[in-house]
Amino acid sequence: MRRFYSSVPATGCGQTPDKTDNQGLSAKDLHVIQSVVLVCNIFIMSQAPFLVYLTVRLIVPEFDANRQFHFMFTISTVTSLTCSYLNATVNIIVYYNFNSKYKLELLSLLKTASQKSRNNNFIKLIENRFEEHDRQCVFRQGTWKRRRGQKNSLK
Repeated sequence: MRRFYSSVPATGCGQTPDKTDNQGLSAKDLHVIQSVVLVCNIFIMSQAPFLVYLTVRLIVPEFDANRQFHFMFTISTVTSLTCSYLNATVNIIVYYNFNSKYKLELLSLLKTASQKSRNNNFIKLIENRFEEHDRQCVFRQGTWKRRRGQKNSLK
């Protein structure tokens, strides 16, 4: 294992080394390796229920919908789907903690999305208020206006 570490270059093109010791990897490289190993372990753990589910389904013919083990089939299906969704969620958190560029981009994206959401909600609120105001004014005059400008009188 030590030979592998010493054979890997510690820095990229034009970067200065930030080594923890003379023979080892830089702190940045160790950080990258830790994040990749963590993401791989999370993926393997999150896919294990699905692999068990598929294996049991191949071995036990009654492990299917509307058969003898219907209840266990439903529980295992929901569990494997939940683990897959958790994998995606945890990956976002891991990348956020381990990658500064990802963190900046994610925060920028969330900030932009929240501003657009607030602007859209504000515009909808204003439109709703104007429509409500128009309805009240038209009702007081005794006529109803349609959106296309047509008038129907109430007699």
